[in-house]
Amino acid sequence: MKDAPYLLVLLVLVSVVLSVALRMMWRTLDRAAYVRTWSITFAAGAAGFFLNILVVELFPHSPLCLFVIGTLPIAVSYLLMLGYRQRAGLRLYHARFLGSIAAVELLVTASRFVMPNAGTRLAAGPLFAAVMFWMAGRAACSKLSGAAERTARGILYLFSGFDLLLGCVALRFGRCDIHTLELYEHVRMLGLPSFYISSGLMGVLVIASDMAARVQRIAETDTLTGLMNRRGIERAAKTAIGRCRAAGRPLTAVIADLDLFKKINDMYGHGIGDLALQRFSVYLRTSAPDPDLLGRLGGEEFVLLLENTTEAQALLLTEQIRSGVTRIPIADLGITSLTSSFGISEMHPRDQALVDMLARADSALYAAKSAGRDRVHTFPVHELGFCPASLAVRKYRGAPLSAD
Repeated sequence: MKDAPYLLVLLVLVSVVLSVALRMMWRTLDRAAYVRTWSITFAAGAAGFFLNILVVELFPHSPLCLFVIGTLPIAVSYLLMLGYRQRAGLRLYHARFLGSIAAVELLVTASRFVMPNAGTRLAAGPLFAAVMFWMAGRAACSKLSGAAERTARGILYLFSGFDLLLGCVALRFGRCDIHTLELYEHVRMLGLPSFYISSGLMGVLVIASDMAARVQRIAETDTLTGLMNRRGIERAAKTAIGRCRAAGRPLTAVIADLDLFKKINDMYGHGIGDLALQRFSVYLRTSAPDPDLLGRLGGEEFVLLLENTTEAQALLLTEQIRSGVTRIPIADLGITSLTSSFGISEMHPRDQALVDMLARADSALYAAKSAGRDRVHTFPVHELGFCPASLAVRKYRGAPLSAD
């Protein structure tokens, strides 16, 4: 193809841009291993395309250059697949994959020098790459399955099919004339740039998706305790409410509040108070059936959502949690005792959001505080009948909850 040198120059430039961009993303995304691997992938791609230009223009018969040109596309497909497996947390099997690369290289070398066969030599690389891209596609959605992952999987599967077609065309060289070689070159140069650039852009999209998820986690995480903050627990609650309603299962909210926490801050200082909150949050995390539905509402107040749990079942579980609060290790902090009060409310069919359950659980918490603290109370929603959150607070509580 007359335009092949221009396509190669374009691919070199695109590869360099992708490699540099991925390197910058690697520095931003906590130096994730898979991002660095993809940066190396496109650096290797740039080197391969640049060597192709040199061979065509300067060293058309150099065995070393031809060997490197044949090796780099295989390395690129392997590194791309390796990055997706690193991202998914899958086993990498370095020895197996490197052994398979060595076997392919031996086959290419033998088909060039020992038993010359153009078809086998040209087909080995694309067929190996087809397997690598297929494995990368499987790994793309093995851990997460968002829009970015599904799109990347589709592109990788298409790239795998393209390389499989390319390999099948190359295998015909042993029996066919020069027209088969021309067909191979046309297929390769027409399809390679599109799929190669698309795979790079999909990698950038996947990384951008990971960065967005990281920003969301930071925005929804309480910096002191590491639990979800109010924004995070409200998002998790929205999903849990929808899930429980769709399945017809109960959902119960539990609010926990450290007793006399203001006195702890006043007597021992806010630093000791923060340590007490951290240890209380660790205890709640280890005691919660699902730590992913545990969050800090603010101050010394925490909320736990219990899926597939009725109010009566939540009462038994919360009593167990309450009785263990006094065993939280705080002697080194100088605090003599640590207790907590709890309020419980089960989801009502007419609840609109988490705030409805929290208002009733908050009222039950106030009742527990008023009854002497260090106890668990439930909101008798079935006895009083359903009422909106604001009305529930007025009927059951009648006064704002104190800080203690």
